[in-house]
Amino acid sequence: MELQNYAPNYIDGILKSIKSWLVFNYIELKRKVKIANAGIPVQIQDEQVPTKSQLQSILNVANPRTRT
Repeated sequence: MELQNYAPNYIDGILKSIKSWLVFNYIELKRKVKIANAGIPVQIQDEQVPTKSQLQSILNVANPRTRT
């Protein structure tokens, strides 16, 4: 997953669920799995807060439940 450029936190979440499943099925994991850059938070490159006009256009096409 690291080679496919998945975020370290995403990989960690998948790993936790796999470990939980293994414990539930009485399977012992003997190897340590290391995740590169696991402690570094990842920021999406072009992430931004929507402007008022962008938010208005999003809410105009949303259903009533989503608008609320």
